[in-house]
Amino acid sequence: MDSWILVATALVIFMSIPGVALFYGGLVSSKNVVSVLTQSIALVGVVTITLLVAGNAIMGSGFNITAISDGFMLLGASQEGLESTIFGFTFAIITPILILGGFAERVKLPFVFIFSALWTLLVYCPFAYWVWVAPYGDVPQTTLLTLFGAFGDAYDWAGGIVVHQAAGVAALVLAIVIGSRKGFGKSVPHNPTMVFLGASVLWVGWFGFNAGLNDGNPSNAGHIILNTQVSAATAALIWPLFEAIRGGKPTLVGA
Repeated sequence: MDSWILVATALVIFMSIPGVALFYGGLVSSKNVVSVLTQSIALVGVVTITLLVAGNAIMGSGFNITAISDGFMLLGASQEGLESTIFGFTFAIITPILILGGFAERVKLPFVFIFSALWTLLVYCPFAYWVWVAPYGDVPQTTLLTLFGAFGDAYDWAGGIVVHQAAGVAALVLAIVIGSRKGFGKSVPHNPTMVFLGASVLWVGWFGFNAGLNDGNPSNAGHIILNTQVSAATAALIWPLFEAIRGGKPTLVGA
C-alpha cells in the first residue's frame, strides 16, 4: 500500500471540504454563507456516490457498457489498488466544487445535486478518460472522444485540462446562462478572514494535489512540492502588487 498516496488523498479532501467552502463563504454576502457551505458539502457527497456507482468505471473505460457493469459499485476493484482509486476520486470531487463559484448565491440546493451528478458522469468522467487513460493505456477506445488523438496526446500533470479547464468553461457557461448576481459590484467580501483561512487550506492541500501524482516515487516529490510552494508564494506577492499599480491598495483578499 502506498502510504504517501493516502496522505495526499487526505490533503486534497482537506482542501475540497473546508478549504473551498471557507474561501467561497467569505467572498459571498453574509446572508448566503450557510447556503454556500451547504452546497459545498453536498457536492462532496453527491460526486462521491456518483463515482462509486458508475463514474469510476467511466473514467477507466469511457462509455464501455461491459466495463461499467463490471465496475458497478467498485465490485471489480482490487484491494491493492484502492488507494489510487480514492485519490482519483478527490480530483473528480474538487472539480464541480470549483464550478460552485460560477453560480454561488443564485441557485438552490436541488439544482446543485442534479447538476453535480450529471456533470460528473457526462463531462468530467469521459474527459478524464479521454486525457488520462485512452492515449496511454490499452483500453478499447469506444467513444468519439478518441478524435482528440488527431491533435496529439495531451500532457496533463495535475488537472490543468481535466480539472481547471473543464471547471472554468462550465462555470463561465453557467454564469452566462443564470445571469449576474443582484447587486454584484456593489458589495465586498463579507469576511476576508474566512477567505484567508480557506486560501491557506487550499495552499496546504495543493501539496497533496500535485505531489500525489508522482506514483509514489519519493525522488521527485520534493521537486514538485518546491515548485508548488514557489508558485503560490509568487502569486501571493504579485496580485497585491498589481492592486497597488492599478491605483488601489494591497488587500488581504487579493493576496
